[in-house]
Amino acid sequence: MTRALYSHFLLLVLCQNLFIHSFGQEILQHKSIEINYSSLAKTDNYAKVFSLLASNNNKSIHSIHLNILFDEIANISVRNYRYVEFNYQFSQTIIKGNIYFRDFEIDTLLLPDSVDVNIELFPEGNNPVHFVRRLSFSGGKVLLDLYGDVLFDKLSVSFDIKRLIFSQKKYKQFTEIADLINYYYSYSRLDSLVLDYFYKTVSERNPTASVIFNCWFALNRLKFYSLQHHLNRFLSLYKNDPFQLKKNQEKARRLLRRSHTLSKEILTVSPVSKDGKRYVNAFVELSEKALHESQNLQPYMAESFKEFASIFPDEQQWQMMHRISEYYDNGNSGRTLQELFRLFVEKATALLQNNAYVEGLVLLNNASLIQNRFPIVKRSGDFINTYAGLLDGLMNSYLSVAMSARKGGNTLMFSNYFNKAIGLFSHFLKDTTFYRQHIVFPYFRDELLKLAQKENTENKTDVALNLIDKARQANGNRINSSINSAYSAVYQNYYRKYKKNIRIHLENHHLFQAKILIDSIENFVKTHRYFLGSYLSNDANFYNLIYSVYLEILQEGQMSFDNGKKQRATDLLFAAKDMEDRYFTFHSEDLQVLLSQSFTPIALTALHNANLEIWANRINNAKEIVKKVRRMQTDYHQQNNHQLNNAINLIEQKIIERKDLALHQKFDNLAENINSEVHARKYDKASENYKKMKALIDQKGKSLIEIEETKKIEKEYADLFVFNTKYKALKKKMFHQGVEAVIPEFAQLEDFYTVNNIAAFGLKIPGLYEFIKAQHSIEFAQSSLEYFMSIKQYIKAFSYLDLLRLWGVSPRKAKSYQQQIAKAFAEENLQPDKLIFSGSWYANFRIVFENPSKHKNHLRRSEISLIKNKAMINQQH
Repeated sequence: MTRALYSHFLLLVLCQNLFIHSFGQEILQHKSIEINYSSLAKTDNYAKVFSLLASNNNKSIHSIHLNILFDEIANISVRNYRYVEFNYQFSQTIIKGNIYFRDFEIDTLLLPDSVDVNIELFPEGNNPVHFVRRLSFSGGKVLLDLYGDVLFDKLSVSFDIKRLIFSQKKYKQFTEIADLINYYYSYSRLDSLVLDYFYKTVSERNPTASVIFNCWFALNRLKFYSLQHHLNRFLSLYKNDPFQLKKNQEKARRLLRRSHTLSKEILTVSPVSKDGKRYVNAFVELSEKALHESQNLQPYMAESFKEFASIFPDEQQWQMMHRISEYYDNGNSGRTLQELFRLFVEKATALLQNNAYVEGLVLLNNASLIQNRFPIVKRSGDFINTYAGLLDGLMNSYLSVAMSARKGGNTLMFSNYFNKAIGLFSHFLKDTTFYRQHIVFPYFRDELLKLAQKENTENKTDVALNLIDKARQANGNRINSSINSAYSAVYQNYYRKYKKNIRIHLENHHLFQAKILIDSIENFVKTHRYFLGSYLSNDANFYNLIYSVYLEILQEGQMSFDNGKKQRATDLLFAAKDMEDRYFTFHSEDLQVLLSQSFTPIALTALHNANLEIWANRINNAKEIVKKVRRMQTDYHQQNNHQLNNAINLIEQKIIERKDLALHQKFDNLAENINSEVHARKYDKASENYKKMKALIDQKGKSLIEIEETKKIEKEYADLFVFNTKYKALKKKMFHQGVEAVIPEFAQLEDFYTVNNIAAFGLKIPGLYEFIKAQHSIEFAQSSLEYFMSIKQYIKAFSYLDLLRLWGVSPRKAKSYQQQIAKAFAEENLQPDKLIFSGSWYANFRIVFENPSKHKNHLRRSEISLIKNKAMINQQH
């Protein structure tokens, strides 16, 4: 059959009874799937959804059902002779049944993410080919792989939905919306209660300041807690608001502004006697009432009331609290704030006595927030004791529930409540303010020890040890008799496990593994001897177990040696020797002889390899081999093996000789490179190699390296490299600071260049005079003239004076220079050029040169005016 025929048909059945007879044909079928609780596995996310729908809608879980209606659309195409592409889509989806969560429609949240399907291919004359696929409920495509000779014109396909998948991600989205809906109802109730409280108190005649203040705190707290849940946005309250929450929120905001205005007015007048106490009582009562109300509500409502009972850490609230405290305390805010703190602690202590741990921690957290925000408030001993008691009670309650769940086989519930307890404890440990005080949680500690005992009984020693560590932390990091006994029981169990595993390895002839465990148990015993002391003193069998392993290793080592397995024999015999040294007082002479006979050939082979590495000029490899052999000598107790010592000494001598040869070769190479680079005028590269040569000399010492070529290099090229370095530095300085800054260095380098005949190397440097002349800079010429005068090189100074003449500087402007140079010429008996005696420009020079004594005053003045001349010349040009 040709490939063209493959693209003409395919048969598809959607679900049970529908088939496609030609490729490209689109098939549509209307489907309906009913879901109820009894059809679901208890771990299925849909089952969890049904449970939430039932409890929040006050219905039996068995009455909850969903009916999903949709259109199945599918078509088939052939990718090639082997693959069939199945395209599908679920459209016109409608979901009916219990699609409300209380008063809010959540139909789209109840649709599945994907579906598990069975797809079967029915090739004529062949067995059906079965596929299981997970398909997205939003549609897509899947490739079906056809193996073997399948006739496409005789092919049909069946498609059957087996399961609807509600993923963990989708379930999380559902629970988030469910929580928001529950917050809606609880805050609707809270809004009504707070508004009623306001109308009943503030609307009375002449309400007291404390009433106004606490109305503001209640409304402010309500505003921030309800805003943080974004109920308006996520629940679209503009469409559906059955309890008029938006309307009540707007009322609450108006009343908040009103109470704020009233509060500011009150703060400008004197307080009424005893109203400060009423303010403190009412402020704490605001949280108390919310907590009391939460105990009479269903869990989904109670959570919001507990939330409202907590002080919302809003900066505006802290400022108001501070101002009110100053108001009642006549400018000092300490007393009222301290009283708020004290009363919260007192109320929390009362809740502790009634075992209301969660509610007590809410009030205690309010006290902590006040103390943290206002350092003037001092934390009391009652606070610490109450905190410890509440946390201990709550953690112990969680752990007790976890233990009951564990006993009943409910692992999920055990995990949830255990993690709650440990999470609270971990949070406590992070708070170093408390942890430093070694707070003890006796109930939680004892419950942890009980759980540790059960885990240890089931041989979960790592888990048990972790629990005991936490119990010790819960006891203020102190060990008592109960904790000590728990550690002893766990470490004894570890010890028994070690011994059991050693016996298993010995029975299976895993000798090295058995020895490793023996070494491990030795370290284990040393570390935990405090907890194992009495137990170990009664364990006489362990020595016999060690001796049994030793004998097995020794016998196996002897057998391996006799059979020519030198390396294995050495390893085994060394293990036996190590056990002798560690655990026994006797030493076997036969073992020592066997060690020497088995180890020596191995060591000599290694040294032979080191010798090969030396000739291959891999000195470091050879040194490592020697180091390894010396280490093995120590390990195998062969330090006095003369045959090995002689062989090692010979190798080390060869290493030294080879290193010297390599060093000489390196110097020869450097010298050759320097010569060739200088001839090629690659002065920078030659200079770098010269530095390397000097570094080697400094490192190894001249006594070690007396090489004629090195001396020749130093003698011939040292000045060249010095000049090259200085010249590069000079150019760099000139680039950054300008020509004038380097004139003295330029002149000195020019002298160095001439004196040391650097030109012989072909390295050219422009003369300072030519350079200044090329720049045509009056300022540079003056600087050069003054520099050479300062070092008494008057002939050179005169050449720069003549540049001023050539560049048209007037004789009057150069008068001071002429007079000073003429004086120097006369004193030094220098003969000026003939051109000075002809022409008018050098008139001042001639006058001083011919009779300097007559012009002493002029000369002193000319010295003073030299600096002025420079500025005048620059101005002229």
